[in-house]
Amino acid sequence: MKKALASVMIAGAMAASLTLFGCGGQPAATEKKAETTEQTQTKTDTAQTNTTKTETKSGNQTAAGQISQEDAKRIALEDAGVNEADVTGSVRVMQDTDDGVPSYDVDFLVGTTEYEYDIDATSGVILKVKSTTEDQSSAGQVSQEDAKRIALEDAGVNEADVTGYVKVELDTDNGVTKYDVGFHVGITEYDYDIDATTGAILSRGSEIDIDD
Repeated sequence: MKKALASVMIAGAMAASLTLFGCGGQPAATEKKAETTEQTQTKTDTAQTNTTKTETKSGNQTAAGQISQEDAKRIALEDAGVNEADVTGSVRVMQDTDDGVPSYDVDFLVGTTEYEYDIDATSGVILKVKSTTEDQSSAGQVSQEDAKRIALEDAGVNEADVTGYVKVELDTDNGVTKYDVGFHVGITEYDYDIDATTGAILSRGSEIDIDD
């Protein structure tokens, strides 16, 4: 009976040894702990890699910085639907801050229309836009050449057909500044009153001029 009891004790000890050390002779709990540590390290490395990618992306955005003045000018002109060649004078571009946001002020004149843009200096988004058409009166008086051209076009004649000018004079009639334009085409004399501010034809007339 003692031998049987000893055999049972030896068998139990061997089973416990196999459970503790595993088939490879190493403690099973130690292997599991090492595996868990390795998985944790892998996750940590992955997290660090993701962090590095995020930092790199952020760094690229910062390196790009603000858009250039040329970009701001291009954005404004494209939105207005005009070419730079159409601009009277030059395009003015100045750095500014709009409600704490870095921006560009872009101003230019096309004909009698003035355009004003506020453009986000980082994203290129148009923050504000304004266009104002100047009154013709503020643009100043039309020239004598303009008045003469208006009269000739209305009469339907070319300047080469004109046999002589009677007058192209600046005058005032009832508070309105105007040009008196008179010219001959053959034996016909034309008379025009043209608004010196707007270029509008105030009156027109023609008559046959036959010398005695």
